[in-house]
Amino acid sequence: MGWTLGCIGALLWLPVLGIVLFFLNKYLAGLTAIGFFILGVLYSRVFAPWKYPDTPIRRIYAGFAILIVFAAAAIFVLWYPWLTHHTIINTQLPWYVLVLICMPVLSIFIPVITFGKRSWNDIHVDQTNE
Repeated sequence: MGWTLGCIGALLWLPVLGIVLFFLNKYLAGLTAIGFFILGVLYSRVFAPWKYPDTPIRRIYAGFAILIVFAAAAIFVLWYPWLTHHTIINTQLPWYVLVLICMPVLSIFIPVITFGKRSWNDIHVDQTNE
């Protein structure tokens, strides 16, 4: 339950952004956001750690984190041209803004490091036999 709800919580910004983009008449970007949300929920169900109990959790989580990064990148690519023509932003992004964007994106991968090589079986050992 925690894995599924955690994944949905991490993806919740996608349908909200998709609805906002629909109201801005950016239908392709809105559909992309909602599509990535559905893809992420399916990923969390298909690749749940208990279905692959001997696979390191970091490997399963890394795929989910990459999905979130791809979703953000795809939506940014589809939305950026609209931003540059309809707002006060009419220049290219400076390099340091991209660095500032990458810093929180890299924090998504912290669980990949903290889980280490532990698998579902390693974490959920039967404690009644101890």
